[in-house]
Amino acid sequence: MLNFYTRGGQLALHTLHMFKQICMATFLVSFCVGLGVFALLFFIKTTSYQRCLYKEHLHAEFMVNMSQNDPTRITQEFACGQGGRIPRNVRSLDVLKNPHILKHMAYVDKTCWQILNQSLWGALFIFVLLLAFFIYRGYITSKKKLERGSQIVSAKRLKKNLQKTDQASDLYLDHLPLAQDKETSHILITGTTSAGKTNCFHTLMPQIRNRLNRALIVDMTGNFVSKYYREGQDLLLNPFDQRTEHWSPWAECLTETHYDTLGASIIPETIKGDEFWGQAGKVLLSAALNKLKDERNIQHLYHILVRSPLKEFEKFFEGTDAVSYTHAEGEKMTLSVRATLTNHIQGFKFLRPTSNAFSLREWVKNEKEDQWLFLTARPDQRASLIPLISAWLDTAINALMACSQDEDRRLWFIIDELPSLQELPSLTTGTAEVRKYGGCILAGVQNDPQLLETYGHHQAHAILDLFNTKIFFRNTDSYSTERISKNLGEAEITEQIETLSYGAHNIRDGVSLSPRTHITSLVLPTEIANLQNLEAFVKLPGSHPICKIKMTYKNIPSIALDFKPLSETHLLKLRLMNEGIGLRDEQ
Repeated sequence: MLNFYTRGGQLALHTLHMFKQICMATFLVSFCVGLGVFALLFFIKTTSYQRCLYKEHLHAEFMVNMSQNDPTRITQEFACGQGGRIPRNVRSLDVLKNPHILKHMAYVDKTCWQILNQSLWGALFIFVLLLAFFIYRGYITSKKKLERGSQIVSAKRLKKNLQKTDQASDLYLDHLPLAQDKETSHILITGTTSAGKTNCFHTLMPQIRNRLNRALIVDMTGNFVSKYYREGQDLLLNPFDQRTEHWSPWAECLTETHYDTLGASIIPETIKGDEFWGQAGKVLLSAALNKLKDERNIQHLYHILVRSPLKEFEKFFEGTDAVSYTHAEGEKMTLSVRATLTNHIQGFKFLRPTSNAFSLREWVKNEKEDQWLFLTARPDQRASLIPLISAWLDTAINALMACSQDEDRRLWFIIDELPSLQELPSLTTGTAEVRKYGGCILAGVQNDPQLLETYGHHQAHAILDLFNTKIFFRNTDSYSTERISKNLGEAEITEQIETLSYGAHNIRDGVSLSPRTHITSLVLPTEIANLQNLEAFVKLPGSHPICKIKMTYKNIPSIALDFKPLSETHLLKLRLMNEGIGLRDEQ
């Protein structure tokens, strides 16, 4: 306690002492300047003759007041004259009462008061000027100086910089414009639940619609469908929804390679750390699709891959590339491969047979203005539909890269929760190359571990790095906040380090300033974890500085049902069709 008292008292007294010194110095300089101004103006506004009369009048007044003799007998030497100075003796009373002298005395008195007023204002001006200079000098000395690296600026300043350099986009995050024509470099929104991620989607999506851009939206909750789906104009894919388009895998297979591409989209390459089962399942599905390309019967395909006896399964694949996975001698392996297939093609049994199937490839090429395609699944449908939705999205990305290059084209891929899908073979290539075809990926991720689990460390980071516009909301995962902090960048700064010394004698008291240059993170991980709802750090592509924004809540009205279920009749028909295939084959 005593040490704290001593330390605090010494520092306080030292501060007061230094404050007293600077106040005295400021006052002294101001006083000297004011005195100098007074003297200068006095000599400018009065003549030497007037000053001489003023001096003689003061002399006479002194002589009369201080003398004890008869005032009428007091004389003084008078040496003032406009034609020259000829000393002569005059009575002091005559000097005091002379009208000519009194007239000049009154002028000099009046002029002195005016000059005094001006001098005081001049001294006050100098005092304020010195005060401002010292404060500014102290601020500049203590301010950190950026040597290299990025910096954090206000949204207002970043907007001004973008507009000044003609780089402001017509897409805005509230009052902050994005970088012009950089949406093809993709936009990533990260943040934990209720941090503002979905609200950010609702900020950008109405602007995308106002642009009349096309979009493919992956909606796993129905939120986007209810707020943006326009029946009769937009399209929807969900086998359980009445509004769905009728899709068939053969509609996407125009060449031999398309079968392999579709197989890889539905069945991830790596399953539980083993590439064999994914490769085997992909080859089996590709071969089965190719063999049934004339029949195009989805129920028959599902029966062969999932329900057929082992001998029928082996016989079906005779003469195909998948025959090596169907030998009777390797029954255990075949059963394992079929189990992998079954897990990933559950959604096939809900597809309705159609002679005019919807094609994602055709939709991408059609380029119908202002039409959005929704790929949806309710939470209780995801287990069956996630492989299908992943395949649909993957097919659309591949279809875009099969079009002619056109950087003025705009096709948005909007994915609220990217890790909710299974591994997309085209995502790494797509994020790197769809820019040349006018593709824009707007994706949301809660945290890094979700994506790492699906794609692995290196591929996940490669994907994240290809999103050039990044919007970081609150994130509580330590690994993610560390990566976000590094992603926002570092800066090399020079700052003045103040050292205080004190002792029992005043001579030991002192303050020293020394510059120190070091590298520091622009944003600490704890700052990211402590962001309020709707607050975010924004990083634009290029050399633009980092910006922190506070977004406003968007209340988008619903214009459609989030889900319109199939009738029991339709579901029964699908069930009977699937069971019918099995019964006929068993007979």
